[in-house]
Amino acid sequence: MTTKRAVDWPAIEADFRAGALSNRQIAEKHGLSESAIRKRATAEGWVRSKVPKVRTRRESAHHKVAHSPAPARRALAPPVEATGNHADLGRDIALRMLSELDAATAHADELEKMIEVETTDDSNGRRREAMMKAVSLSARATTLKTIAQALGAMKETEAEKGKKELRKDAAKAAATGGGRFAMGAPPKLVVNNNRGK
Repeated sequence: MTTKRAVDWPAIEADFRAGALSNRQIAEKHGLSESAIRKRATAEGWVRSKVPKVRTRRESAHHKVAHSPAPARRALAPPVEATGNHADLGRDIALRMLSELDAATAHADELEKMIEVETTDDSNGRRREAMMKAVSLSARATTLKTIAQALGAMKETEAEKGKKELRKDAAKAAATGGGRFAMGAPPKLVVNNNRGK
């Protein structure tokens, strides 16, 4: 029969709050699962201090990844109710997504290196595979195709709206301009008060 060893939760909490070690490193140090530490930290409201991450030997053995500046964020668009034009808002969002896709494509090799560094200590490769799939060429091509379809649909919607407006204007012009379909003049009421005199 195995005896359950006592867990030193105050020491684990101290390591967690210090912020120098990852949950995985704390779990290995104290012989627990990472999920047990995460659950306890959430339940008791532990907060990490803002200490820069300490690089492990494995991380320093990998190539250092150059950090590119984050792409500039555009100002938020006004709410749809304010603009009244859903197509313009949709087009703006799609164009912002295209610029994000461009940045991801331009730095795809750096992203892959960062994924390798981040997943070095994983016991199996599922997380790495999922992350690599998310930044793969096929995923980026699918994203581009989806954005292009959305832009096309918005253009069709806008064109249909334009056609409806043109038809409405033409009907209005025909009705008021004396054309073939113009409304006739209202009937004239003639009053004859001298009937028979």
